[in-house]
Amino acid sequence: MIFSDSQEETARLLTDLATIETKKGTAITAPTALSKEREQVFRVVASIPRVSYVTALNLCSSYNTLQEIINSTPAELERRTAGLSRPRATEIHKYLRHKFNSDMLAAKK
Repeated sequence: MIFSDSQEETARLLTDLATIETKKGTAITAPTALSKEREQVFRVVASIPRVSYVTALNLCSSYNTLQEIINSTPAELERRTAGLSRPRATEIHKYLRHKFNSDMLAAKK
């Protein structure tokens, strides 16, 4: 947590942090304004365990629909999505392709 004494100092700190992130290549490059359709996709993708806000934005800017993301291989996810590693792409792929086991539901009495 960073504290500041004024709004001006807060603005300067945020500007400095954004500059550092840009230099390190960790700045958010995907558009943050989403259409209604992509916002729905964003909500689903952002709900995946260990998917950050930035990764969800990058996925939404790289794909047009959730179906395209689901149908992609880990290699395609990695190639098309900025900053996504192969292990993380594999985790996302497995999560989206996980088969539901109805035996895990509580039996009706």
